[in-house]
Amino acid sequence: MSFAIGGAGVGFNDFVSPGVSARGVGVEYGSSSYPVLHPRQNGTAPANTVNMFIDSLDQDWEYAASIIEACNGQTVMALQCTSGDSFAGSQTCGPNAVTATVTVASTTYHFSSAVTTSTLGKKVSATAIEACSLDGTTAAVCSVTLGGEVDGTKTTTSTVTTAAGSSYYRFDVAITGGC
Repeated sequence: MSFAIGGAGVGFNDFVSPGVSARGVGVEYGSSSYPVLHPRQNGTAPANTVNMFIDSLDQDWEYAASIIEACNGQTVMALQCTSGDSFAGSQTCGPNAVTATVTVASTTYHFSSAVTTSTLGKKVSATAIEACSLDGTTAAVCSVTLGGEVDGTKTTTSTVTTAAGSSYYRFDVAITGGC
């Protein structure tokens, strides 16, 4: 499942993020983004960045993160999309974008984000949770759960998807602060 961090549209799928759908459903939206972190020590990344997997439909998006907590074997970050395609909208990428919480370890990646807004007089909220098992730096198997609520009516959907080959993207994420 590929999705960006926030959402700019009306309606559940576009609210969480443009193009939210399981990768294998046959719906293609071009390129977009989604996160997973892995530190890189080979010196090829710009200073103050971490190279990480992000489950994304677009390899050209950009991200920044602040480290919340660094523990034995895992790092928790506040991640935000800083630049993306124009279809994403300012709630997904840019200075007003929703911040996601990402926890990364050598073989796992966890993503969570929640948004609440009002549109057409309706209160709309959505959550996105993803847990991935990473296969080195080439593939990830992810379980994704999306939930939404509009004026008290709730819906939830879950799927399992694999990112590999041309659908597996890594990003140099700018580290802007933290502990």
